[in-house]
Amino acid sequence: MIKPEREWQLPFSGKGFPEKLVWITDSSAAIPKYQRLQKDIVLNIKRKVFLPGERIPPESWYRKAYGVSAITVRGAFSALIEDDVLYAEQGRGTFVKRRTLRWKTVSSNFADNVEESWYTPSTRILDVRSVVEPEVAKLMELPPPEPITEVKRLRYMNDEPAAVSISYLPTSIFTSDDRVFLELQRSLYKVLASKGIKPYSTKETFSFGVISKKEIYTLLQYGRNAPIIYGQRFNYDAEKKLFEYTRNYLRSDMYQIICYHQRIN
Repeated sequence: MIKPEREWQLPFSGKGFPEKLVWITDSSAAIPKYQRLQKDIVLNIKRKVFLPGERIPPESWYRKAYGVSAITVRGAFSALIEDDVLYAEQGRGTFVKRRTLRWKTVSSNFADNVEESWYTPSTRILDVRSVVEPEVAKLMELPPPEPITEVKRLRYMNDEPAAVSISYLPTSIFTSDDRVFLELQRSLYKVLASKGIKPYSTKETFSFGVISKKEIYTLLQYGRNAPIIYGQRFNYDAEKKLFEYTRNYLRSDMYQIICYHQRIN
């Protein structure tokens, strides 16, 4: 019978450090000490004890807390630096590295674009309303000035604002009254699927620039004129008719664009 891991917390504080309760595990597995230390550091990152960009306790604290040598601690740090989990700054210490979110062009689902083991995605519905957008209506081949539905969402990764999505849909398939279903499902595509509407093909375009809209940089808690990835998504049905157009504003310090190609013989 495998003995389960025990967990407890040790207090940590020091000059220039915020007070922390750091998780320590007592692994029953016969693994090297530096690997146990690695696992515990990752555990504390996932549990948000150590945040991106934050300095972790120094080597001396880990030596005392785990009763190990400096070589063991340095081995664990080096392995995590090599894995892009940590980074070191000479004379300052060792810090948690922000893991870049991967926006995969093969997926239209926001949550699918997240490394679930590191980040917990969530969405806040900001607004669902009827608007007049002549340019978007023209793309959807709707007669002006017919109103369309605007769905505005703020995306979070581990409670940190990461992206703003503004979607437009014909009122014939989605109205402001559908907000109640969107709040329950937390996914626009799940609500559309319940109506029998699914993307048949998708086109995405990306450009790089700076945030000039006050609303966007305020929502993202990101500096004015900070670098941004601006994405446009076009979803078409089986009849090649555009039924959803979305503008995505992605924090460039949190995202990279991943494109997948498959050779067709």
